[in-house]
Amino acid sequence: MSNVLLETLSSLVFPVECEICGQALIPNPPLGICENCAEDIQRIPPPHCEGCGRTLIGQNTRCAECQKESYAFDRAFACALYEGPMRELIHTYKFKHRKYLKHFFIRMAEEFIRSNIRFADCEIMLPVPIGAHRSLERGFNQSELISTEIAKNLNLPHSSGNLIRIKSETAQSLLTKTDRKMNVKDAFSVRRPELFRSKNCLLIDDILTTGRTASECAKTLKESGAASVTILALARGV
Repeated sequence: MSNVLLETLSSLVFPVECEICGQALIPNPPLGICENCAEDIQRIPPPHCEGCGRTLIGQNTRCAECQKESYAFDRAFACALYEGPMRELIHTYKFKHRKYLKHFFIRMAEEFIRSNIRFADCEIMLPVPIGAHRSLERGFNQSELISTEIAKNLNLPHSSGNLIRIKSETAQSLLTKTDRKMNVKDAFSVRRPELFRSKNCLLIDDILTTGRTASECAKTLKESGAASVTILALARGV
């Protein structure tokens, strides 16, 4: 029995409500958010800054802040701002084990990919990895649940468990901008570099803030021979 069917059957026994306002929802599959609350999520429209994914003003390819930064990835995108209902949904998904919320995030990410990302830049998809301790603590990699389904739905190759975290993990949100960069330095490794050689990689993450984790992942992938790395996050820190 598929996971979607199990989640739908479960929601029929335990009616699903909107995680934001509490309105009862029709499951199929259970998305965890009503249409009104979904409309309150602040999407990030194009044109997008190549460095941070925010909406650009003017003709440059990067915003003023990102022109001062150096990233190993080629482009970064984010579906929405990390505030309001989006912030609450991601927090609930990650820390309250509401795994069924992945269906809403998958739908949002697929719509964004179709509208904003060239399929030529998506030869192989993979998630930003989390450390072994974090995986045991949380029970799942929030980005991997989403990237696996997106790749399947878009008929793209998916790599799971090949880009790995080898350095102990301190939550980036607890650190300063400088410390975040050092926290992820040399934190990742590739098990099977031949999978990424000469490939355009699409790397999926939940939240993009300073971009340091994504950049370090991209550096590791390019050292393994990847042709390019594009980042897609569910949300962009404000």
